[in-house]
Amino acid sequence: MNKFIQAGRIELVLGPMFSGKSSEMFRRVLRHSLAQRKSILAKYQKDHRQLEETFKTVQLQKVNGNLKVQGITKLADLDEQINDFQVLGIDEGQFYPDLFDKCLEYVRKDKIIIISALDGTFERKNFGQIPQLIPYSDDIIKLNAICNQCGQNAPFTHRIGIFKMKIMYCIVQNKETELVGWKGVYEPLCRCCFEKANPQVL
Repeated sequence: MNKFIQAGRIELVLGPMFSGKSSEMFRRVLRHSLAQRKSILAKYQKDHRQLEETFKTVQLQKVNGNLKVQGITKLADLDEQINDFQVLGIDEGQFYPDLFDKCLEYVRKDKIIIISALDGTFERKNFGQIPQLIPYSDDIIKLNAICNQCGQNAPFTHRIGIFKMKIMYCIVQNKETELVGWKGVYEPLCRCCFEKANPQVL
């Protein structure tokens, strides 16, 4: 029997808030880990949602010895251990300042990289290094949420209201792009409802 040789690849799971991006990314990573491939999941450390709530982390790591979950703020934090893993899952990919360079570095080491990320800001602008990575990706899907206003497919993220929120000991204003939040902060909208709510956004 020929020995299996793993080829590196980059997979992007894109979409608005509440479209199931993280769940789909994790499903793909879990599939590899259940096939005995050592897998590590990078969780953005400034995301205040609990790891246990998002991925049932503690229970999964207990029953699945091939899966590790680690909170980081940049992918370089994984450099010392990346060679121990075959599969890398990245949540909230739009936030990592070194996403592009590190993904290209790791894929050349034959790592399978699966990234969940927003494909645009709440102003429908490019977000982080995701646009740079698209031409280098092997597989790209865009998920839709359900519009909070009318129930149609929702490809866009809308930020609700004027508010302040404490993040990492700082108060940031409503215009900040990196504001990791929950329901009540953002909502998914279809094109029609988004443009009604954001007439100033092209």
